[in-house]
Amino acid sequence: MHEHLDLKRKKTYAALLRAFEALMKEKSFDELTVHELCQRADVGRNTFYAHFEDKYAFFQYYITLRKEQIEAVSAAPGDDFLAFRLRVVKELFVYLRDNRFIWEKNISSPSAWKLRDMMKDNVKAPLIEELTKLEQQSGRRLAVSKNLLASFYASGIIEVFTESLYNERIPEQQVLEDLERICALLFKDALFE
Repeated sequence: MHEHLDLKRKKTYAALLRAFEALMKEKSFDELTVHELCQRADVGRNTFYAHFEDKYAFFQYYITLRKEQIEAVSAAPGDDFLAFRLRVVKELFVYLRDNRFIWEKNISSPSAWKLRDMMKDNVKAPLIEELTKLEQQSGRRLAVSKNLLASFYASGIIEVFTESLYNERIPEQQVLEDLERICALLFKDALFE
């Protein structure tokens, strides 16, 4: 019985994800309605609201899922914290570039700051957890505040991507190399006192 429910839930979520990405190519998040998302996904509104409070809760699910996928692709056996973070930055940048339609119609929308804050928090909270585990495992304290470091990192990634979206004179490879250097310096110097 649970397998049937899980399968049905997976199909519903997959349909909503496909519909969301298709609609985001056509319009801004502010213009998107739950009604048309459900209609495009062929999912009932009651079903949608049984799983999500509103379209912002769905967006939170969307970015959490994508972040988890990026982290799964970035993980490699025996990685240290810095190597993993560098791969995550690269994969995140590539994902944002390949899905720039989400940003292009939303950068100047009224919800832009809320969406950016949701993305920032989605990166920041797990990073704080990772840094806490790193401190516990090593028995040493970080040289800087975990909260500030995670905020700086999450905000920086989003701002660099936004800047590169508007300033295409900077070659993508240069942006990726610079991001790698910045993250290496940021985490290397911040990790331990």
